[in-house]
Formats: sequence, C-alpha cells, structure tokens
Amino acid sequence: MGSSHFVPYQNIKSALPSILADMYFLSKSDYVVCTSSSNICRALYELMMHEKVMPSARLQSLDTFYHLAALPRYRVIQDHKKLRDTELDMEVGDKLTAEYEISYRVLDGFLRGLNLRTGQKGNFPSYKTEVLVRARNSTVFEDI
Repeated sequence: MGSSHFVPYQNIKSALPSILADMYFLSKSDYVVCTSSSNICRALYELMMHEKVMPSARLQSLDTFYHLAALPRYRVIQDHKKLRDTELDMEVGDKLTAEYEISYRVLDGFLRGLNLRTGQKGNFPSYKTEVLVRARNSTVFEDI
C-alpha cells in the first residue's frame, strides 16, 4: 500500500475523541442523512434510540438496499423537478412505490419507482420523501 493511503495509528487514536463528539452532536440533530452501510451511521442510529422520537423518523439512509426489504411506499415531502430524463417530477403529497432491480442498486440516494399520481416510472431522490408506515392492529400482546 502506498504511503498516501497509510494512516498512522497515532492519528487514528487522536481522532477518536473528535469522531465520538461528532456522533454525539449528530445524535441530537433533528434529521440526519447518512449511509447505513457505514459503521458510524449505524452507531449513530443506536445512539438515537435513547431519544423520545424513534430514529427511523429522524434518519434517512442513502443506501437503497438498507430500506428496500419490504418495498415500502413513499410520500413526497419536497417538490422535485427532474434534472435528467431518467428522473421523476414530484409534487408534495405524491405517493411513490419503489421497485428493486439489481441494476439500480447504487449508493447515490436515488431509488427507482413509480409516481402513483402521474403513472410515470423513473428515479427519485429518497431524501425528498418519507416512508409511509402501514400500522396494523395486533392483539398478540393484548394482556401485557
């Protein structure tokens, strides 16, 4: 490995307090955008678990494969005018479905999906949407 890629152990050791301080202050943020494939982002999510609001409402991952397991629906929270022919135009309140295709498994913060209002398919920025949570009634823990 070349010297430009070598990070001396002493530098890592001295950087740790700064990294931990950054993580602490990020955990107190109103909203965080990061990549869940990062150990720091996953640790940040764990830190946020101790707050009153669930971290899933305060953290958006740009890694498509970390939030496509159930193919959720999304609601647009910020307008988006497409910048490329492959993107979707979106208006606040639009509902979108995501589709999972291996060719779209990139880490650029965009998902491929369908705008249910317009019927158009294309890529959309996930950070301008929120996941629609489908709550179900459950009587499993009725007596607890």
